[in-house]
Amino acid sequence: MNGWMGKILRVDLGSGKISTERLDPKTARDYLGARGLGTKIMWDEVDPNVDPLSPENKLIFAPGPFSGTFAPSSGRYDVVTKGPLTGTIAASNSGGSFGAELKFAGWDAVILEGKAAKPTWLSIVDDVVELRDASHLWGKDVPETTEALYAEASEDSKVACIGPAGEKMVLFASIMNEMQRAAGRTGVGAVMGSKNLKAIVVRGSKGVKVADKDAFVAACGEASRKIKEHPVGGTGLRLYGTNVLVNILNSIGGLPTNNFQTGHFANADMVGGETLAANQLQRPRGCFACIISCGRGTKVTNPKYKGEGEGPEYETAWGFGPDCGIDDLDAVIKANYICNELGLDTISMGGTVACAVEIDPVHCAVHKYNFPHTAVLCKSVVDVDGKSIRKGDKVVLWYNSGNRDEAVFPDADRWNPARENSRRHLSFGYGIHRCLGARLAELQVATLVEEMARRDMEVKIVGEPERLPSCFTNGFEHLPVTVSRGDG
Repeated sequence: MNGWMGKILRVDLGSGKISTERLDPKTARDYLGARGLGTKIMWDEVDPNVDPLSPENKLIFAPGPFSGTFAPSSGRYDVVTKGPLTGTIAASNSGGSFGAELKFAGWDAVILEGKAAKPTWLSIVDDVVELRDASHLWGKDVPETTEALYAEASEDSKVACIGPAGEKMVLFASIMNEMQRAAGRTGVGAVMGSKNLKAIVVRGSKGVKVADKDAFVAACGEASRKIKEHPVGGTGLRLYGTNVLVNILNSIGGLPTNNFQTGHFANADMVGGETLAANQLQRPRGCFACIISCGRGTKVTNPKYKGEGEGPEYETAWGFGPDCGIDDLDAVIKANYICNELGLDTISMGGTVACAVEIDPVHCAVHKYNFPHTAVLCKSVVDVDGKSIRKGDKVVLWYNSGNRDEAVFPDADRWNPARENSRRHLSFGYGIHRCLGARLAELQVATLVEEMARRDMEVKIVGEPERLPSCFTNGFEHLPVTVSRGDG
């Protein structure tokens, strides 16, 4: 099967059973691979009504037939599952070298099903596949996890893992490969976390066969020539990355600004690819078999946001930048670094912050928080003051109108130890968390409460008399919660 390896790996995380299946040639031709093949498997095997975070959901890693060849820009793979963020089928795409390495190991797809009894990582070295204990990795961020697995396996291996966001099943958690590349959309990282799977580590030594090598080389050469001659693929993306689009989209009124209330940002150039290239760019970075190298290896020297990593891409730049009314590129890059480390989708995270800024511009204004507290918000999505909300906990959600200074996020005392009748108290203050009592409430509060209920927590919602938003009292009839306007 030229282009395909002819094999699918199936791993039952619950039983530990590992099996090999033949890839049907007709299925390969009809659905090609990656998103197509993964979607076909999901359609055939998974009940569309399945809970995305239940063991019955499946998680499929699938490269395509070009992955592992030197076809330009083909070094990608898809993660297909039922997404917890959208409640429908999801295909999250990522670059780097992980997809190509799966092909080198001999696999057209990896199907993960069930749930491991404890934190686990999957080792794939060609045909040798093993499940290994990941208890020592649970709680570590993406760089820490990746470095630890390089030490345990091989530095030549490719690692795809989740961070704390995936472990805690944040609904827009990413799967990160090679530390900086993200299968970010729809919460695929949350599904991986729900299965107690911390990482997949793969190393291969095989090649991908093609039917006519000479014709394939000629076709790839012609494709590469066209890319190099194009002003975007050959020049713009390499020089300025995908962030070159900031000024282009801004010029035609299509740049998301102030939670996309408008499409033009006066200071767009300050967060655009040209400014990044002149200040923070260290070098371009490319995925496997890519001649464009649109990735940005960046470094921030400003002590306030100091760090080094990769990005931001265009969507991240506008998400944490113009969409939030921010023109400080160092702050935008720092927010990107934090999301990559935690394993959070930067697009959804940026959009969430932008919505909060629109809802409560007074307390979320740049002049008040100057945007470093986006870091606090990113981390608060994953954890609150370092205290995980655990299965069986008794949780009280306090809504405070913000009349008292201590209730203003991020300075709020979000845990109230004085109230001994409950183990955990999570307070939504008038600042950034106010968004949960306004436009995002119907989705985000319901999602939060449903997740708490799923973990068998005792949930009570309490608010100040006559100040409790209607979203806290309406629409939760199907949830095991108590709503009170009293003092808790």
